[in-house]
Amino acid sequence: MSRQESKLLRLVLLSPFIFLGLLLLFLIFEHFRGQISLKRYKHAQAAQGRILTPGDLASSPPAGENGMPQISAAVQALVKGTALPDNYPPRMKITASGRAIIGSHEAEWMGDRVTNRWDELDADIRANEAALDQIRVALEKPYFDNQLAYSEGPKMPLRHLSKMKAIAQWLGPAGQLALREGRNAEAADYLVAEGQLPRILIQDRIVISELVRHALASIARSDTWEALQADGWSDNDLARIQKAWEESAFIGPAARSLEGEGVFASAAFELFRHSNQEAIDILQYFDDLGGAEPGERPRWKQTLDNLPGVETIRDFVKEQIRCRIWRFAWLDQSERRYLERIHDLIEITRRVEQSKSMSDARPILEVFLNTGIHPGFYDRLRFPTEFMAMDTLARVVNRAMRMETERSIVLAAIGIKRYTLRHGRAPETLSALVPEYLPAVPIDYMDGKPVRYRLNPDGSTVLYSVGEDGTDGDGDAGVKADAGNGRNIWDRNDFVWPTPALPEEVEAYRAKALRSD
Repeated sequence: MSRQESKLLRLVLLSPFIFLGLLLLFLIFEHFRGQISLKRYKHAQAAQGRILTPGDLASSPPAGENGMPQISAAVQALVKGTALPDNYPPRMKITASGRAIIGSHEAEWMGDRVTNRWDELDADIRANEAALDQIRVALEKPYFDNQLAYSEGPKMPLRHLSKMKAIAQWLGPAGQLALREGRNAEAADYLVAEGQLPRILIQDRIVISELVRHALASIARSDTWEALQADGWSDNDLARIQKAWEESAFIGPAARSLEGEGVFASAAFELFRHSNQEAIDILQYFDDLGGAEPGERPRWKQTLDNLPGVETIRDFVKEQIRCRIWRFAWLDQSERRYLERIHDLIEITRRVEQSKSMSDARPILEVFLNTGIHPGFYDRLRFPTEFMAMDTLARVVNRAMRMETERSIVLAAIGIKRYTLRHGRAPETLSALVPEYLPAVPIDYMDGKPVRYRLNPDGSTVLYSVGEDGTDGDGDAGVKADAGNGRNIWDRNDFVWPTPALPEEVEAYRAKALRSD
């Protein structure tokens, strides 16, 4: 063997070690690059007064008693009945035409394949009257602190969120029963409590709590619609319900929930630094979100997946090699990128809050979401949690704008009801409600203009938002071409405040309910 051949052989034999050495140096370089970059970023953000730690979220509570302990005790005291909390009566069920069934007018309803009646619901409420009264009293407290442990990251307990759903499943039906029996003042008490319910979560300042707030407000919206179809209201009771809605807010709290989400994320990354298993779990979660369906995978990969032992080997590589490399080399880079993206989304939300227009926000959000939507191989290695998570977080902005629009529609509807009650006819325009019934004409957050309203020659009215596409369809309640069955009021071309269902629609609804037995 010649000297040249001998050198070549040594080079071939050493090449794997050279490669591994270069790879190790590269990973060490990436480790320190990320560490320095994250430290500088957090220092710059802290200098600007940005919220970065659980301590930054702390604020002096308002004067008065924290209402959450009383709420929790009352929820614990609620006793499951025959109908409630699971088989509650229908509320504002949307028909194919866009009109709605008045739930409190129905003699019975189906739930869990069982027919439920108002006398059973009445017995359930009477048995829990003390706990429900305690909830309504507690909701008048000045603030609610759920004492979230942000530093625990993904391990932070969120048991209080299920309690909120339980409360809504009792308050709404109690109000419907009172309406059915003509006890409007009592119904107003329950509707005010429902309107106040989202306040319980406003200090949580995390996205999941904000989305639950939206769900609670949507339930209250449906129950308020039910109430406005009833007669016998006093202006004072309607004004109380209106005040509860006026005190709600969604787009501002959405921005604050994203600030809290940044703190939550930093706590999660800190957990990943100290626990490979925690990092494995989160990486697997995002793998599942972004993974292709089996039928979409290349045939050779499907064949490989079916070989004995392949799954065990793949899991070992993911958990003990890939995850550990990510934690060492790219975790800090991933945290910085994640925080940057959250802060970008916070700025977008604040701009939306100022413009009060989803039409202005939509292109900005699209640019935000399209940034890195098709990451290269290297970015997928470095930022495995970002690309799916940002889409989820951006939804809170869209949902908040929806809820601000719903709040505007509800306020306009209450104002119209109050005006009609006093004058015996509906107003010609919404401007006629200002300033006696409303401080200003409510804004349609879908396009930043006042909500639309029309008084028809026959005395009927049309109250609507232009909907998520921002196009005014003149109150078109038709189902969108790309929507589902239209049961969600947002699936319509315009978001139209429903009128009561026609008698034939009610009969069709009842016949369908009987067939589902």
